[in-house]
Amino acid sequence: MVNTILKEADLFCPNSVRINFTIYQLTFRFLMLVYLALFVS
Repeated sequence: MVNTILKEADLFCPNSVRINFTIYQLTFRFLMLVYLALFVS
């Protein structure tokens, strides 16, 4: 199921775009964690 969705997504966006989006997501979450840690303390 998931593999089918990913394969269909590859038709619309290349792997490089998906990888960049994943890196963006991870970076955004990391920055949010750092911000919350500094804000709480």
